[in-house]
Amino acid sequence: MTLPEFGDPRVAFSLLAASLAVGIIGLRIVLSSWSEQAAVAERSALDVAERRAGRLRYRLNRRFIRTSPGAALDLRLTAAGVSIMPFDFLLLCLAAFLLVFQITAPFFPTWLSAIAGALAVRACFAWVDRQREKRRQTFIGQLPEIARILSNASSAGLAIRAAIDMAAAEIEEPARSELAMVAEELALGQSVERALQNLEARMPSRDVGVLISTLVIQQRSGGDLVHALQDMAGTLDQRRDLSREVRTVMAGSIFTGYMVAGLGVATVFFLNLINPTVIDELTSSFIGVITLLVAMGLYAAGFLLIRKVTRIEL
Repeated sequence: MTLPEFGDPRVAFSLLAASLAVGIIGLRIVLSSWSEQAAVAERSALDVAERRAGRLRYRLNRRFIRTSPGAALDLRLTAAGVSIMPFDFLLLCLAAFLLVFQITAPFFPTWLSAIAGALAVRACFAWVDRQREKRRQTFIGQLPEIARILSNASSAGLAIRAAIDMAAAEIEEPARSELAMVAEELALGQSVERALQNLEARMPSRDVGVLISTLVIQQRSGGDLVHALQDMAGTLDQRRDLSREVRTVMAGSIFTGYMVAGLGVATVFFLNLINPTVIDELTSSFIGVITLLVAMGLYAAGFLLIRKVTRIEL
């Protein structure tokens, strides 16, 4: 049997087929590698941030949150669970001011329309504060369950980091997101104490502070964490029930405070509807301006006093 020579067509065809096979396998490996890199890039928060940094809005937002007001607003929005960038929130506030100003300008003097626009901006921040308070109260209501989960995890021999991961997987929102954020900070190398302090900054409360202090002390010096968390869970249950009763009793007074604030605005609005020139006549004299400012100050003082009286910290 004679071997085929190198110039034989069969040899050339065999070499071509082998080259094509190797090329196809190599191309498949390259495409698979690209797809894996794309999947990792999609999951990478750093890559997403770098891609967003190329846009003007994201660059401005990054510069804004590096300032003290920007960092405070970013913490405020994060604690409220509002998925919007601080710079975009400022743009929405500006849009609310211009919209209310344009709507009220045909009916009120310019300075009063500007005040109405400023109140619209304040309403935007008040809505964020309201969402933050609702989320904080919901989180405080979940503290007994968090304490029990951490106690069970500790009794099973798990460390605090593993216990926080397990609690984040088992509990409902908003505690799930907050504990997941703590777990992510720990995974990135943040200390337990610092990560828990960040949690307390987002969810300021005495109950949260007591739970965090217990965990930090155990992390530093050790102790019977299981029994401490079990006792804390029972105490937090009692405090939650008491807080619910207090909010129910004070609901009427809180509503009265909002009625006082709305009554002043409604009075000015209806007076202007009855007599469209009453605001101009009132603001054209020094006594009228003083009277209007005093009335606004009294309404604001009444609202603030009612809020202060009805705000009870347990």
